[in-house]
Amino acid sequence: MTQPTDQASPTTPDDLAARLGRAVDHHRAGRLADAERDYRAVLAADPRHPDALHLLGVLALQAGHPGPAVELIGEAIRQAGGIADYHDNMGSALAALDRHAEAAQAHRMAAALNPLSAWARHNLGNAFQAQDLPGLAALAFTAAVELEPGYAKAWYNLGNALRAQKRLDDAVRAFARATVLSPAMAEAHTNLSDALSAAGRPEEALLQARAALKLRPDDPKAHHNLGAALQRKGAYESAEIAYREALKRAPDSLTTLIDLGSVLLTLGRPAPAEQCFRNALSRAPHAVEAIHNLGKALQAQGHYTKAEACYEEALAHDPGLAAASDSLAIIALLHGRLEPGWEGHERRFAAGRARPDRRIDAPRWRGEGLRRRRLLVWREQGVGDEILFASCYGDVIAWGGGPVTIETDPRLVSLFARSFPRATVRAETIDADSRETVVPPDADLQIPAGSLPGLLRGTLAAFDQFDAWLKPDPVRTALWRERLDALGPGLRVGVAWRSHRATPEHKSAYTTLDQWAPLFALTGVVFVNLQHGDCAEEIAAAEARFGVTIHRWDDLDLKDDFEAAAALSVHLDLVITPATAAGELAGALGVPVWRFGHRSWSQLGTGVRPWFPTMRLFEPRPGETFDHVLTGMANRLAALRPAPARPAAPPPPAPAPATPPADPDAVLNDAIALHRSGRLDAAMMAYRAVLDLEPRHSDALHLLGLIQHQLGHHAEAEEQIAAALRIDPEFPTAWNHLGLVRQSLDRPDQAHACFSRAIALRPDFPEAMTHMGLSLKQPDRLDEAKRWHRRSIRLAPANPAAHTNLGYACEVEGRFEAAAGHYRRALTLRPDSADTLNNLGTLAKMADRPALCRHFLDRALRVSPGLPLAAWNVGLLALADGDLATGWAGYERRFSARQLQRARRIALPVWTGEPLRGRRLLVWPEQGLGDEILFASVFGDLKDSGGTVVLECDPRLVTLYARAFPWATVRAESVTPDGQERFDPPDCDLQIAAGSLPALRRDRLERFPPRPAFLTADPERAAVWRARVEALGPGLKVGISWRSQIVTAHREGAYTRITDWLPLLEVPGVHVVNLQYGDCAAELASIEPDGVRRIHRWNDLDLKDDLEGVAALMAALDLVILPATAAGELAGALGVPVWRLGGRDWTWMGSRVRPWFPTQRLIAPYPAETSAGVVCRIAGMLARMAPNPIPDGV
Repeated sequence: MTQPTDQASPTTPDDLAARLGRAVDHHRAGRLADAERDYRAVLAADPRHPDALHLLGVLALQAGHPGPAVELIGEAIRQAGGIADYHDNMGSALAALDRHAEAAQAHRMAAALNPLSAWARHNLGNAFQAQDLPGLAALAFTAAVELEPGYAKAWYNLGNALRAQKRLDDAVRAFARATVLSPAMAEAHTNLSDALSAAGRPEEALLQARAALKLRPDDPKAHHNLGAALQRKGAYESAEIAYREALKRAPDSLTTLIDLGSVLLTLGRPAPAEQCFRNALSRAPHAVEAIHNLGKALQAQGHYTKAEACYEEALAHDPGLAAASDSLAIIALLHGRLEPGWEGHERRFAAGRARPDRRIDAPRWRGEGLRRRRLLVWREQGVGDEILFASCYGDVIAWGGGPVTIETDPRLVSLFARSFPRATVRAETIDADSRETVVPPDADLQIPAGSLPGLLRGTLAAFDQFDAWLKPDPVRTALWRERLDALGPGLRVGVAWRSHRATPEHKSAYTTLDQWAPLFALTGVVFVNLQHGDCAEEIAAAEARFGVTIHRWDDLDLKDDFEAAAALSVHLDLVITPATAAGELAGALGVPVWRFGHRSWSQLGTGVRPWFPTMRLFEPRPGETFDHVLTGMANRLAALRPAPARPAAPPPPAPAPATPPADPDAVLNDAIALHRSGRLDAAMMAYRAVLDLEPRHSDALHLLGLIQHQLGHHAEAEEQIAAALRIDPEFPTAWNHLGLVRQSLDRPDQAHACFSRAIALRPDFPEAMTHMGLSLKQPDRLDEAKRWHRRSIRLAPANPAAHTNLGYACEVEGRFEAAAGHYRRALTLRPDSADTLNNLGTLAKMADRPALCRHFLDRALRVSPGLPLAAWNVGLLALADGDLATGWAGYERRFSARQLQRARRIALPVWTGEPLRGRRLLVWPEQGLGDEILFASVFGDLKDSGGTVVLECDPRLVTLYARAFPWATVRAESVTPDGQERFDPPDCDLQIAAGSLPALRRDRLERFPPRPAFLTADPERAAVWRARVEALGPGLKVGISWRSQIVTAHREGAYTRITDWLPLLEVPGVHVVNLQYGDCAAELASIEPDGVRRIHRWNDLDLKDDLEGVAALMAALDLVILPATAAGELAGALGVPVWRLGGRDWTWMGSRVRPWFPTQRLIAPYPAETSAGVVCRIAGMLARMAPNPIPDGV
């Protein structure tokens, strides 16, 4: 732009016009130097000539000089501002200087001056697009194509603007129109390919990418774009070829190197992927994407420290890179660093690893108390992840302190609703476009399910979920049990071999059925299909090839019917699977699972998955494939099959401990023979001799611990067996015995975990299965317990213990006839089973058949004279018959039976009734509140024992007892919740359990004192309550209670329902007062539908915990009527008249009264009379006692 002006400058207007015309001709012909010379000649003659200024400015812009162009075109506008082209080209010059906002203003002016100009609108759109304003850009491009429908470039740029707005369908139409109008526009084909891929139309996308490549076969970008289209389609091998073709033409292309590395990672080739990323970084050392992807390649190869360094470097360059934070979290969790792991885990949505990323208009829950606010827990990721995170739901519901709503996959709703009955369970409330459908939300707080572990599982110790957390449908469970039983004998093994949607990236985590040949070769195994999706041809081919049957059912939809899948899975002995939802479901149901695969973050740095106690992991060692793993699993499963029975050798003589053989195994065999023969002391010496020779001999440690357990030394047994398991953690028999030891130590959760581990290691372990069933004592776990017992019986039908245990489970749920049947079967298998005889005696006692009861108990004691439970039951029978000496002797066995209450471990002699001679005696409570009060009737006899008496009791009774026994020291029970004594050493000289006092002071009926009461209410509170009760009006004031707070199947017949009491509520002249403690609001509401109270109660009285208040209320009543409850014992102790409903029990002491409480009257049911009938009879008795009501109007 420095060419000199032509000397022959025009002088007349015609000369100027001619010279300008010649300049324009040169300009159009591309002779820019000639055009510039003539433009300058015109301007030499007329420096303000607007057209010459404008066109010279355009020429400057074309020559790459936008600054001078702006000056020249600006001067032209100042000379003639009303010409649209001037403003339009000014906008283009400003855009070249990145002054896009000013450019937009110039193009807007051009469009205003020439409303029909499509080009001005198009250029305005470009200015908006450059400012990242795709909405305004789309409006401008739309105006351009409306004015000029054949404007291909405008259609192309409209597509770009729409794509930026994520309006994929509209963008596809715009790009497609551009390719029709200009088939040779390669970039339109490329961008159309990209939009079609994003719209889920990979085949069409691939066609457009190929079209672009055909137009530009040597263009590296076209090859790259083809690779991108193939990659999005999932054709990774072809994508690799396309990317390599691009690199042949542009070896330094950073984008292509990174994308090729990503494809290689997806194909499971992290080493060449690493090289791609390193090549990219050699060209651009600070390329964040390459740094991050290098970390992924290193992580895939197990180079975790180097991978972490890459992620940290990527974050140093881009602190907001969520994918890097998420990757660091995965590595932290993989190595057991839970705190940073869970913190980084919160970036999973931003990193794109977790979906859906919901935007719920409610604060995030941070673990604080809910305080009655409603919490929404919403699902994320896949079904397997949902099930895993659901292991936290029980804790949220139990600890949250408010209502909880769980949103889940629709297929899991009924299963979760049954498993978490205290929560509201529903399908997730978002539509197909991930929009919330409950707006505003119906919850006060919300949290995604995957964030719960960060709040509730901050340490490995917090994984105390020993029980299954999903509960199958009992009806469908029974149907599937029948179906599986019909398959015949054998170990039932469920199998799945791949994910339904196994991506190439995860292909290495799965198998084909051809690889299962070693497992299919096993005998005695019944294989059951758990693989959902289209797998019929795979199964048929495997069955034909291996001669095996993989059972499946046409009416079972394993993909969508999770209720049926759960009902089926729960009856399997073992599930073998890679990482699948079927495996997670089985683990959540408590089924043993053998999961094979590579190391996973969900192991949290351990060799197990702590979420699933019954799951065992099989990982390939370096250099191994899954073929090796499956072969190893087959060998392990074969080794677990029962060995043929061998005749027992006669027990050898005891070895001389001083000279043991040098071979530890030989000594061990001798020790085992001694152990089996019952010579436990000699066996212990021999086991210790083995340990002298080989201190880390796991078998000797285990068996030494077993003997300690058999001798009652449970703490020592735990130490020995735990040491064995530290040496050999895959020792199922030791885990089983450790579970028994921990049961004896009253640590049921830990025992349950041990049995789970034993079964996970050996899925056909019948003894551990029945022990597992015994550990499930809660009423809501009985179905699960019975399943374990039945599985044990199916594997070992001649094991009487499993039949006995199944009978006990039936007994606990109230199915007494079924229980008796199982006990009799056990007795057939082992006629000398004292436990089974005792159980049959208990059932006979409940059926009010005392002769049959005594028959079974006597047999039990003949078989095992020291059986504590049978001796205790005989003692109760004797007490009921009035044989107090025999009865109290049997009653003293209560602490020796593990099924009954544990005795406190107080390091003091037991008092036997002798004078204290100045010593301190501790009397400690036992059993329930009612028992405490009953035994307290003996406390008065201790007043003159010659020393200090310390009475310990339930904290609720302290003030009552202190007033009743002022000569004693009264305090709350001094034992911690975990059974530890608070006073160590004890502050007394002697001790006795309260329930042992009657044997010393009530050995004959005449020794029961006739005094009417031994407790008194607080006088002040009694006066207050007397006034409140009198305010009810004239008539009898009668307190009632209808049940115990805890009603088991054994005790259900002793209690009533509130509806049974309706006849009593109709008795004229009687005011009924509620004494039923606990949550009974719903029961009361059921008989008061109109809201009018028929049973009087006061909201400021806590009937459960304020026993002083209850005593004061009872003292104001005329009568208390109830079954066997603590409230009745308290009323009797206060001397209030009590009518007690129920049958004969041991506390009658062979009489027709309860001599403990002189004011109690016993009302037993007549033969075949129901509890409702008894209450109706009582109502008649009460009606005869009540004063006649005063007629209305008198």
